[in-house]
Amino acid sequence: MHNPALAETIWRLGLDQVCAHDGIHSVSSPRRPCGLNSNLRIYRYKPGQRFEAHYDDSVKDTTTGHWTDWTLLIYLNGDMKGGETVFYKDDLGKKKKKDKALEIVAEVRPEAGMALLHRHGQHCLLHEALEVTHGAKWVLRSDVLIG
Repeated sequence: MHNPALAETIWRLGLDQVCAHDGIHSVSSPRRPCGLNSNLRIYRYKPGQRFEAHYDDSVKDTTTGHWTDWTLLIYLNGDMKGGETVFYKDDLGKKKKKDKALEIVAEVRPEAGMALLHRHGQHCLLHEALEVTHGAKWVLRSDVLIG
């Protein structure tokens, strides 16, 4: 859904302060985080569903002309089983080879209201949403814009 007002509200509720941290600025330099993409997506994963290993691409926001550099996931619930977001050590470049086991470097268990911010585009780690085994997983997704 395209909702600039909600994107601005989320940005001003503290995401702007998180993105002002030196660690965020240094990796996005010389550009700086400047807002949240107004293209907000809500995902529902039912039992048996997952989002297989992938990379998130950087895209140009058609409203502002700024590029995206960070993925924002806000977990809307945490009462499901499964559905963890897993990041892998990626020695294979941008191609996943099915015959090689991947090493997990981070695993995030969804909790209601928790936000996860991670790089995307050329700096994105290979990651996936593991299968939900019970209940449903709800996530709001958007992107931090840099300019």
